[in-house]
Amino acid sequence: MQDRTKSKIIELGSVENPLQLGKKKGNLGFYALDINYSDRIAYMVDFENKEILLLKVCSHKQVYGKD
Repeated sequence: MQDRTKSKIIELGSVENPLQLGKKKGNLGFYALDINYSDRIAYMVDFENKEILLLKVCSHKQVYGKD
């Protein structure tokens, strides 16, 4: 799990627009990137400061509020 998470974080940092990799979570104001079938990285992007804000690595249920 750690290796896959690290790989996805590196991938986020290597693209010009990290938002294109994830899916916007409605009105919640963040994006989620799949690590595998059941786990996600929740993140936001601050383009002004050129930062990717990692909110948490969590399960599908924690991101979407359902299974």
